[in-house]
Amino acid sequence: MVLASGIGASSASIFHLFNHAFFKALLFLSAGSVIHAIADEQDLRKMGGLITRQKYTYTMILVGSLALMGFPFLTGYYSKDAIIEMSYAAYTVTGTFGHYLLTVSAMLTAFYSIRVINLAFIQTPQGSKENYEAAHEPGVAMSLPLLILSVASIYIGYVMKDIVMGPGTPYIDFVGRYEHHSIESEFIPTIIK
Repeated sequence: MVLASGIGASSASIFHLFNHAFFKALLFLSAGSVIHAIADEQDLRKMGGLITRQKYTYTMILVGSLALMGFPFLTGYYSKDAIIEMSYAAYTVTGTFGHYLLTVSAMLTAFYSIRVINLAFIQTPQGSKENYEAAHEPGVAMSLPLLILSVASIYIGYVMKDIVMGPGTPYIDFVGRYEHHSIESEFIPTIIK
């Protein structure tokens, strides 16, 4: 978001802020669901095997993590990849440096997201047997917001992309010029995309 603002792609920055709210909220609420289910244990090293006890929560964390990673056609993909492409399309030293920095950051995000899923849900249980056996799905009061946020994390980027940024949108950046980065980013080399 900060890099997009720095290169003058303020609509992409606002769009990512908007999208980021949905999948980050989904991840935080899902993490709360896991913590609540296993007697308020917060140490990932003492978790594991929860995929058999919390399938719904696992699905929610998976959706949130994939959106955070920028997995194609989820909400994060539309804003995160746009910012990465626009930083390259700025055709400046700082824009190109930002492009490569964001690419590495996206890879690290994918690594730690997969690691969290593995530690909490996939690996063999590492904590106490009582906590594992007591693990349960959240009630309706917690499940419904998770469902709403997961639907938003899947679809809101696709729905809002053409409204917020790109050619033909009425959005004008903060200095009063129409943004050109979204147009330029359509013509960068395919290998960079």
